[in-house]
Amino acid sequence: MSWYVRFVFAQIVRVFVVLSLSGIATVAGAQARSVPSLAQTLLAVQDADPLELARIVRRSGDAAVVRLLGSDQPTNVRLCAGRSAPWLRSPEQALLPLALWLTGRDAVLSEAAARATLRIAQDLDADTLARRDVAPADLRAAVGALQAAVDSGWLRADLRLLAAQAVAQLVGAGVPVPTAR
Repeated sequence: MSWYVRFVFAQIVRVFVVLSLSGIATVAGAQARSVPSLAQTLLAVQDADPLELARIVRRSGDAAVVRLLGSDQPTNVRLCAGRSAPWLRSPEQALLPLALWLTGRDAVLSEAAARATLRIAQDLDADTLARRDVAPADLRAAVGALQAAVDSGWLRADLRLLAAQAVAQLVGAGVPVPTAR
């Protein structure tokens, strides 16, 4: 009878182990599903305090936010990413995508891009670029796109003014202006 009691006890232990492991797997799966993506997080706090946006950007990293600036993203996600771009550790990475938004057809994206590029440009100077190991010539394409926005006759005057101020700030930081060919 002793072997039978041990056998039943072993079966009971196996059932408890299997149930507890499946419970752990279920909890881990539920936790993995409950972690929102960066896009969902930015959309949730889009009208929140700018410091909240900065905290999310710092936690997520520059590369993730810059990816959200791409044209393959929905407009509302791009808008939230554009508004959070000034809080990147290296916000100069976002200058070119934002500058390209300026000449786009979406007025909301254009305005957000103009404001974000000016804010980023105001925070950049020659010392900051040197400290971040960014060659001023690396930002030449962004300055060219901003200058194209300034020169466009169909862009709203206030957005052209913001773009012109951003160009002036970047040129003041030592970024060369592309020459016309």
